[in-house]
Amino acid sequence: MLYVLLFIILIGFLIKYKTIMQGSFTTIIKGFTSVDDTKSKISSGLKHHDLLQLMERFNYKPGEGICFGFTITWAQESVSHRESIFYERINLIRREKENLVAKIRRITNKIKRNQQVNYQENQLLEINALIEAVCIAQSPDSYEHLYNGRITQTNIENILNIAQQSLGCGGVIKKLLTKTVAMTSVNQVDNYFKYVSSLIHPYDNVAMVVSNEQHSIGLKRHPYGWLLLDTNYLYKQSSDYPYLLLNDRQLSRQLNDSFEEQGTLIINIDFIALGNLNLKQRLQQLNSSYPVTYQHFRYKNCRNFSFIEICVQSGDDQSIREMVHLHNKRGNLLIQTQVKDSLRLAVDCNQSKILAILMEIQDLDINIACQSDGKTALGLACRFGNLCLVKLLLTHPRIDINHLSDKGDTPLMIACKYSKQSMELITLLLQAGANITIQNYDRKTALSIARENNNKTAIAAIRDFNRSQRLLVASDNSSLAFLERRYSLSHTTSYGRTFFTTKRAMSSSKNMQPETSLLSIRDM
Repeated sequence: MLYVLLFIILIGFLIKYKTIMQGSFTTIIKGFTSVDDTKSKISSGLKHHDLLQLMERFNYKPGEGICFGFTITWAQESVSHRESIFYERINLIRREKENLVAKIRRITNKIKRNQQVNYQENQLLEINALIEAVCIAQSPDSYEHLYNGRITQTNIENILNIAQQSLGCGGVIKKLLTKTVAMTSVNQVDNYFKYVSSLIHPYDNVAMVVSNEQHSIGLKRHPYGWLLLDTNYLYKQSSDYPYLLLNDRQLSRQLNDSFEEQGTLIINIDFIALGNLNLKQRLQQLNSSYPVTYQHFRYKNCRNFSFIEICVQSGDDQSIREMVHLHNKRGNLLIQTQVKDSLRLAVDCNQSKILAILMEIQDLDINIACQSDGKTALGLACRFGNLCLVKLLLTHPRIDINHLSDKGDTPLMIACKYSKQSMELITLLLQAGANITIQNYDRKTALSIARENNNKTAIAAIRDFNRSQRLLVASDNSSLAFLERRYSLSHTTSYGRTFFTTKRAMSSSKNMQPETSLLSIRDM
């Protein structure tokens, strides 16, 4: 009799295990339905569009979308063991979304009148801090005053630092690893995340930001499998929680749905956690277990974005380094389109480390047009006023400081139009040999463009440089007169109305010969 009872218990366990493996395990979790039934059973009540509208009502400008900022903010709170607080605030937004702004204004007026605020009202006020944190992470280039310069979503370390201050998170939260992978089948996705799961211990508390070129989601290990947070699938499994609970097979299908992928799934994962050397070493095994191969040069997703483009956009310098190494070893692996798109993205995303790696590509045409308007990487860096990237690009031996765009603009002209903060950038270009007498196709010089755009910084830099060159010419003429008298030279060259420009900054190029191009002082 005892054996029969044990047999029945065993059968029941196997049935439950089979149910879990087939994907309906979420039905045993209170308040959750199977992911396959979510569309028909539960109305989310909070959508991506609702969040965007709410941002606008609070006078925030999150830029295109909200998914990245939302996910980064969730990751911060999750790693700081404040995940439940994050979900409570999202639930509150869902319940109060129609009247939230008006209620917060009334509460703010109460505070101004020194009236007491209750617990529920304090909860509503905290929504404002959450929304601000999301926007600061979503559009970091709109908050240069907070980041002390222009950064983009790729600069996750900077975003994490600012977000910790904004949300008051405890501990030092870091990006331990970024890894880009390409998977051509559901089985490959299954195997990859099973391996990831084996590297992460239950107590590690790792939040993963999973991204491609257009979308970001949150992912985390959960006792029942995987917790997935996607702004397009909020409250699709539960009316109480905004996330999905998935097993390995469900995760594979959901990733394809979340990223709208029909072919090769190319994603980047940023592993975020409190500083943990042991965890970081475990995660780095992904680089050796899933290295870059020759096949990765051919991988593209259904929107025609290549593997290397997503690596650059995600800041995966390790994968870029491996690709450049393979290209230089074998040759002809990176096609011209991939190179120019990678250079453009590296500058757009302010990735100096990746740009430096790309500059090591064998036989690289550093002056290739990276945009449809003919701007080179140097021209783009000048467009953004990025002094660090301009300095880096000028170290390339084949850089053309006076390369013309489709409109005939030189990098100096572009800087004179857009870069109004850094005099050092303008001066650096001039010292590197930028010709200020060149006219574009509208017959405008760099100085006239600076005046037209009221760029006082550029005007001052050009005048200061011109003044220093006049002094240099005067000194050269005095030396020439001395030589004529000393050696009775019968034939000399007139230096009276011209001067040489150096190829690099004068302070670092004492041993370099001046270029053969001359500039006329009278045009200054």
